[in-house]
Amino acid sequence: MRLTFHQLRLLLAVSREGSVSRAAQRLHLTQPTLSAQLRQLAEQVGLPLFERVGRKLHLTAAGRVVLDTANRVEQELERLDETLAELRGDVVGRLRLAVVSTAETFIPRLLGDFRRERPAVEVSLVVLNRDAVIRRLADNLDDLYIMSRPPQAPPVVATPFLSNPLVVVASTEHPLAGCRRKLPLEALADEEFVLREPG
Repeated sequence: MRLTFHQLRLLLAVSREGSVSRAAQRLHLTQPTLSAQLRQLAEQVGLPLFERVGRKLHLTAAGRVVLDTANRVEQELERLDETLAELRGDVVGRLRLAVVSTAETFIPRLLGDFRRERPAVEVSLVVLNRDAVIRRLADNLDDLYIMSRPPQAPPVVATPFLSNPLVVVASTEHPLAGCRRKLPLEALADEEFVLREPG
């Protein structure tokens, strides 16, 4: 039996996406093409790899064994890529970022610059509210967190890198809208504010 990494990637995609149609989209294949290639893989293995229960696909025992091997092969190939890139002097690896939603205004530009300088680094990004970012920080799910102010706990090393001014926006008819001088905070004490969700 000779399996190719291409075939193993098909199994990985179906397992990760949970359906043949979504896996086909991700792999830029038609669903019939992917289904035919999965049938061919099962024929080579000599055992069914999936079973359908209702509308869901589940791996069989043979499917789980092949999937475990596919994961190991994928990890080894990633390590090989990283090792070869290091030998070439490239910066390689993964960078996982979690940022608050206000960072959406500038993070794409920064990531674009970073990717041009470090094309061998795989970047993943999640954009959430502050509470969710702090939960991810507490669970140590990412490498870097961007937020307007660091939390009290857990203890972190915080490095300011950008100013984030807060401004008040009001209707042009509001009595304070035409004011050209700086207002003290007390001038806003009795005003009503529209706020985002907690976090």
